[in-house]
Amino acid sequence: MHHLNFHIDKIVHLKDKLGLIYKHLILQVFALSMIGIFIPIYLLTIGFSLTQVLVLFLVEWTVFGLFAPLYALIISKVGLKEIIILRTVLLPVLLFLLHLLKYNEFLQKYVYLIVIPLAITAALHTMSIQSLFGKHMGTKKHGTKTAKLVALPGLFSILAPVIGGLVAGIFGFGALFFLASVMLIVSLIPILVFKENVDHPSFNFLVFHKLKKYVKEMFMIGVIGFSGFVFMGILPIALYLTIGDVSSLGLLFGLFSLVSALLIIFTGKLSDKIGIRKVFRIGVLGVGLVLCLMGYYFGTMIFVGLAIVSGFFAPFRGVPFETHLYNVARKNKSVLEFLAFKEFSFFIGRALFLVVIILLGSRLDLAYYIGGISSLLLFVF
Repeated sequence: MHHLNFHIDKIVHLKDKLGLIYKHLILQVFALSMIGIFIPIYLLTIGFSLTQVLVLFLVEWTVFGLFAPLYALIISKVGLKEIIILRTVLLPVLLFLLHLLKYNEFLQKYVYLIVIPLAITAALHTMSIQSLFGKHMGTKKHGTKTAKLVALPGLFSILAPVIGGLVAGIFGFGALFFLASVMLIVSLIPILVFKENVDHPSFNFLVFHKLKKYVKEMFMIGVIGFSGFVFMGILPIALYLTIGDVSSLGLLFGLFSLVSALLIIFTGKLSDKIGIRKVFRIGVLGVGLVLCLMGYYFGTMIFVGLAIVSGFFAPFRGVPFETHLYNVARKNKSVLEFLAFKEFSFFIGRALFLVVIILLGSRLDLAYYIGGISSLLLFVF
């Protein structure tokens, strides 16, 4: 293991303050990648309908994004490092309750008692990590550094969905949740040895009084959230309904992660070289066209192949957009203030998308047409 860790450090050049943050993310994302795509599948297998699962998604992202300003205020009072530790400790408890959901009628009836804390802790953790990254980002090669933040955890968790699928397929979802919980606890080690005193970031609601200044960003974030949910929320369900096997689903997402991770670092460097706008337009055009094709071929093996292809175009849209947002955030007195605005805008897009799909009778094929068209709209920016 020491030999492996040496080569990881050498590959990713983690010798500055961002190193420990990256290491925590690598371990954390590995654990979450083992379970993330399988949670909606788990809910379907224990009797939840597709519409019920989508409603749970809606509740989760409403709690996550709508109260982002409140979470930012909490982070400013409690502290970044403390929030990260607290969430990582609580998450295994929530996964245990998720496992009990299969056997406990009370939890099935009040499943929101699990979903809401999951959303709150996820929001606090996400905003804390992004705020730390924004603080230590530096002034050069923003595209490359943003790409590392996104890609390095994914690069070292390519096997995570494969492992998750095999464990769930052979030993059951309970064993999978336990394994992920162990990894989450281990991910605390880099944060606990993070020696620098982390100041509590300042926060007030001033950024929300300047919405006119950020109308463009708010619209773009909303549309990205609108179409991006097709990847993070709909795709695992759609693939499972197509192939009907959790082990195969894990393998497919491993391939998707491999394609994306390899392209993300390249995309970050390309953004620094030719500009984020050119790369972004390539991404929105590619994602839009592929998503529309996925809607047309929904439920077929061509759809499965297109899912892998979509992993090629997604970084061309995601990395330059994230780089732009971090650049805008750093112009504010507090990075945390803009991050709260960002998550609030994401919520609007995701919530609108889910409401539309639910009202359309949970038609997942239509979700891909809607996601593709909305991505094409971003080409004008």
